[in-house]
Amino acid sequence: MKKICTHEGFDIYFQAQKEHTTLREHFVRECGWSKEAYKNLKDTEPAWFCAHVVAKKEGVILGEDYLGCCCYESVEEFYTKYFDDYFKSMILNCIEQASKTLPKIIRGLEVKRDGLTKTIAALKESENV
Repeated sequence: MKKICTHEGFDIYFQAQKEHTTLREHFVRECGWSKEAYKNLKDTEPAWFCAHVVAKKEGVILGEDYLGCCCYESVEEFYTKYFDDYFKSMILNCIEQASKTLPKIIRGLEVKRDGLTKTIAALKESENV
């Protein structure tokens, strides 16, 4: 994954993943494009991918979002030229998830910390015996 930016304190990463729906299936079958319109698009050799966006803090994934059937001149165009479109929406979705996930992760880490503190104290005590 490639780090793209930091937004509201979260590191935002992006990865273009393989899209399982074919370009033809999407535009001709699902969108109702004519074969000629599809051919014109295909001739431009667009980037065709599933966008995967992740919000992290300290390397921990706290939120993620996917968007399939992305068709752009290049993968980079998705998060540069069109940053304020789907990409920005995906960032906000990730951050919304992260704000719900973060307290749970912190609680889990605190429980582990407390358990380790007790274990360390018990080991130190047995060392002195």
